[in-house]
Amino acid sequence: METPSKATLPLLILLLLMISLGLIAKPCDAATNVLYSGQRLSTGQSLREGNYILLMQSNCNLVLYNGNYILWSTGTQYMGTNCYLTVTYDARLIIYDSSGRPVWTSNTYQSYKENNIVI
Repeated sequence: METPSKATLPLLILLLLMISLGLIAKPCDAATNVLYSGQRLSTGQSLREGNYILLMQSNCNLVLYNGNYILWSTGTQYMGTNCYLTVTYDARLIIYDSSGRPVWTSNTYQSYKENNIVI
């Protein structure tokens, strides 16, 4: 299972903090910018808000874009096929391959009952 490198971990923590505080996007019920715990972001699907796009690419890499610029990625390209992202009830982001094998996790734990990603 791929875990965040020391270089990307601070950026991931900052990104998750900004998302949870609503600094990246205003709270919204639009299905295009929210992934609730228990839902999937499958290959080719994305969350969008303004210029920000969180895309589950066909090569199994989860990438955050600002327009055409890559801000962050999981670095999981070619680690699986038909991969999908989920948000667990304890606030972890996990990418699974088509066989259900986890290929990456954010290793972020919270004790809240419901968690989601808002872009």
